[in-house]
Amino acid sequence: MPRTLETGMVRIGLVMALVTTASGSARATVMVPADLEVLATEATVIVRGVVVDVRARRSPAGSRIDSIVTLEASTYWKGDLGATVTLSVPGGRLGRYRSVVVGAPVFVPGDEVVLFLAGGAPSLPHVLGMSQGLYRVFGDPASGRQLVLPSPVLASPTTAGPIVRGDATRRLTTIDEFGAMLVDITAEPAGAEGGR
Repeated sequence: MPRTLETGMVRIGLVMALVTTASGSARATVMVPADLEVLATEATVIVRGVVVDVRARRSPAGSRIDSIVTLEASTYWKGDLGATVTLSVPGGRLGRYRSVVVGAPVFVPGDEVVLFLAGGAPSLPHVLGMSQGLYRVFGDPASGRQLVLPSPVLASPTTAGPIVRGDATRRLTTIDEFGAMLVDITAEPAGAEGGR
């Protein structure tokens, strides 16, 4: 197993252990930055699409508010959930109540995004690594190209680390370049099909 993948899985496991052991009265969210390779490897689905609906609801236990996000899918790089994807995100506004979960992604209808999703039936999928599994896509008016904006915790579209303002090496990636990186990361190594 590649060292970065092994390290990433340990990080994600540590985060999950910390979150699940938090007591009911003192809750904390701890996020360890995950690079693109870790996100792509750990995700069960990688999808590009446009957010068409966001609705808040009480969790099945009634103890928190979640947002149910509906995405109209346009491209899959891994997995396939069909033309419409519905996922769950912690937090949201329900009537006069508002729940804010630090680190959770926030969606607005019309957002164009690339999502790294985990989980699935019988529950809804969720964004991997909280906001780390959300990449926003936007059009550059100057060039007319579609660009990918990584999560605020990533130094670049591919690497985790501190963000340095004015860093000349930090640049946005076109959606085509980003898609090519995802294809490279998620491709099966030669001869791997028969070994599993």
